[in-house]
Amino acid sequence: MSSRHNSKTLLQIAKEAAISVLETLNPNDRFGVVAFSSNAYIPGSSTIGRECHGTELAKATPLNIKFMKSQVSVIRSGGSTNYEAAMKTAFKFFVNTLDMSGDRGKVILFLTDGDQTAGGEPLEVIKEENKKMNNRVVILTYGLGQRLISSICLPIYRPGGELVGVACSDATVSDIMSDISYFRQGELSYAFIIDGTGRTLIHPLLPLPDSVKDDPIYVNIEHLERSSSATMVIESMKIGNTGNETFYSKRTVPRGNMLYEGIETENILSHYYWKPVIQSNFSVCIVVGDNDKQPILDHQTVTQDSFVYHRLDYTTTEGSNCRHFTRFGTKDKSVVMLTPGAFLEPFNYLDVDETKAMITKYEDFLTGKNVLNNPGLKESILNSVSSTYPAESIWKSSEELSEFVVWRYIGTADGVMRLYPGVELPKNYDHTRRAWYKRTLALKGQIVLSAPYLDLWGSGYLITLSKTITEGSGSGVGSGQTVAVIGTDFTINYFYQMMQNTYSDCQNTQQFSCFVLDSSGYIVIHEDFANPDSTSPEIENVHVIYKESAIAEDLINNNMMNKASCIDFETIKEQFTYRVVTNDIDRMNSYAKYKISPVPNSNIFIVIKQRVYTTATRCCSIYGISPDSHKCSSRSCDCLCYKDADFDYCNNAYTLLGDAAQTCSPRDPELQTENLNDEEKIKNLQFCFDPKCSTRTQKSDCFGVAGCSWCVRGSKDQDLEQPYCALQSVCYFGQVGSEDPYGNNVGDNSNTDEAGGIKVGAIAGIVIGVLIVVIIAGCVYSHIRTKSSISSSNGSPAFNTESTQQTNAHDNQAFRSQNQSSSERPSFQHQSSINNRGNLMFHPQNQSAEYTFPTAPVENPPPYSAVVSYGSQTKHGYPNKSYL
Repeated sequence: MSSRHNSKTLLQIAKEAAISVLETLNPNDRFGVVAFSSNAYIPGSSTIGRECHGTELAKATPLNIKFMKSQVSVIRSGGSTNYEAAMKTAFKFFVNTLDMSGDRGKVILFLTDGDQTAGGEPLEVIKEENKKMNNRVVILTYGLGQRLISSICLPIYRPGGELVGVACSDATVSDIMSDISYFRQGELSYAFIIDGTGRTLIHPLLPLPDSVKDDPIYVNIEHLERSSSATMVIESMKIGNTGNETFYSKRTVPRGNMLYEGIETENILSHYYWKPVIQSNFSVCIVVGDNDKQPILDHQTVTQDSFVYHRLDYTTTEGSNCRHFTRFGTKDKSVVMLTPGAFLEPFNYLDVDETKAMITKYEDFLTGKNVLNNPGLKESILNSVSSTYPAESIWKSSEELSEFVVWRYIGTADGVMRLYPGVELPKNYDHTRRAWYKRTLALKGQIVLSAPYLDLWGSGYLITLSKTITEGSGSGVGSGQTVAVIGTDFTINYFYQMMQNTYSDCQNTQQFSCFVLDSSGYIVIHEDFANPDSTSPEIENVHVIYKESAIAEDLINNNMMNKASCIDFETIKEQFTYRVVTNDIDRMNSYAKYKISPVPNSNIFIVIKQRVYTTATRCCSIYGISPDSHKCSSRSCDCLCYKDADFDYCNNAYTLLGDAAQTCSPRDPELQTENLNDEEKIKNLQFCFDPKCSTRTQKSDCFGVAGCSWCVRGSKDQDLEQPYCALQSVCYFGQVGSEDPYGNNVGDNSNTDEAGGIKVGAIAGIVIGVLIVVIIAGCVYSHIRTKSSISSSNGSPAFNTESTQQTNAHDNQAFRSQNQSSSERPSFQHQSSINNRGNLMFHPQNQSAEYTFPTAPVENPPPYSAVVSYGSQTKHGYPNKSYL
């Protein structure tokens, strides 16, 4: 086949045709490929793990198609042409494949240059072998094309019953199944769709169809619904029956970013309801957790100001615009995004470009101008928009910590996202599928801090602090349905300075160093994160295994940090992550020389270690590699890693024994940010919150301010005689002209006149209604006291560490029918020695609307979270946000 046609060899044409046919197959088909010259052979059958391709027809899953395409593409010409050997080998596939029921079409597509040069008569082979198959082997013609679609087809008959043909319509899976993808009925309910073979089309443990960028993995529903009681449900669905059953089944609860934080599981009493989709081979099942429900807010008064849509280019609301880092925004108003889950028919939102006319309809309905003309929103959305609006006045009323806060937001369970300062969000943004929301939901009732991450929109490395708002009167942590998650994002340097100011041992840098660890083993803050002498510090996704190996190894050896795993069906890998669970432990006498203590009602741990040289072997020496790219070693102390899952490629099936890991949650969808380039829009705009870096003459006044950097080295890496404060673009890591985390190099702009001033503050806390979020500073290394009222020596009020109460929706008038009684105001306790018995503690409780600002040194931000409350009083709090 070395001769040419239109500049291509016949072999090239044959390979392209074979690949085109492979691309037309659907996952319910089976296929095999035979290459032949002097003899016949099976491409890929000698590959380890792929031996089955040599003996049976494989399921036409995207993975198998992709593999075989790669094998076909490297076939080379040579030798003679033996048709007989090729046909015998092809027919053996039909004989050896068990799943070859009589109604299954059987096809051999034979591609050759037409010149037989070896072997016997192929027609005799076809005659004899086809007879064994009841002469059912035929040749079909395939149309070409490649899209992630579902074909909806119906046969067309003449009046007498004669088949005319088949009419089909191709539609993307995300279009026709968006209602199921976004089905929500409380936290424990979901829906899924399968076809008659058990192949899963939609399930919450699979990625959304429109977020699939590579070949999708077709997963049998038995791998996702593993309860033994679910087998009967699945078999009934496959044959098109209707029914309902109740039994316990497991829920996968994502702990944030699946690759880095893993999952938890929960056994839930579940009610299964299933029914076939009429005139199709699909069946849909709705699974409702026992007593699960969608929270319903009390009716709220709609106001003209409660809704400003995030599309500032289309909104009709008056207000000035400004520059918030790299974004075009406004500080006059918070903005609201209606995510896909807010709509009755998410497809109508996702598949249509928004117009000014559409946005005007949103505004008219949600501001009370035309409440009778609902533009396709869920019934609860009107109340959710109105209920979150009071947070705006809180966000705008305090200037005390606004310089440390970058973003503040509230995301409701029914799909409303309120953000301040106001900027446009990506069209496919859905907070309920982002790591910050999922992490907070998994730790319901706790104050949750994230590890640092690079803000998408130019503000640098941030830390998120978030918390759930729940409905219900339960007093236990995490009881009640989640109404919303509130969050604030603040700078890592601010958090570092707070830690240093709080602990005297942390200030004794000659003897001790301190860091904060989260429950997945990631370092939230470390001295190296805030060290301006480091040209390019490693900050994002830094695990204790990598950064503090001696401590990590000791935690593992003493069962304080353990591995957990789940199976990622997208990559066919078992992913391993870590869990940190420990009480106050003093390990100063160990080779690691450290103390660790959990911060009550939070996901973090404080670690103080002695500065001593240890000879411990580094557990993990790899930084910046995704856990799904690092294969596990045999060591117990290893980087985050993966193992290959046990997968039968030809039958597209996993070997899931009784001790098999649970299913991973899907990864966060990739945000569509292509249309959010505001570079031209912000050229001549003032800062929304001008950091006034050039006016800050002291490091303590500059350090931690969002947008500022303390410059200590010149562009040639020489020490500056006079360090100064400048915009972070001037010297992001302390060196003038150094490359910032976004890959930009800039010169010395230290004399830039930063005009504008900060006229509107941002609350450095997270709040809605009469919620209080307080961070109490102190040490927890000897033991944790349940009460303390010792006053600090700097004149700050004393903090009373009463037992923690749940933050729930009844703390806001929007979420309750009657006001509840107020509790005492919090005060501040400042204990700073490693041997003291105080707490570093997050303390949520009910609070009256009255508030008095705590006193604090001017240059140093107060090392605690202050308070938030409802009403017109000025508020003060502690920052937090998450990955936007």
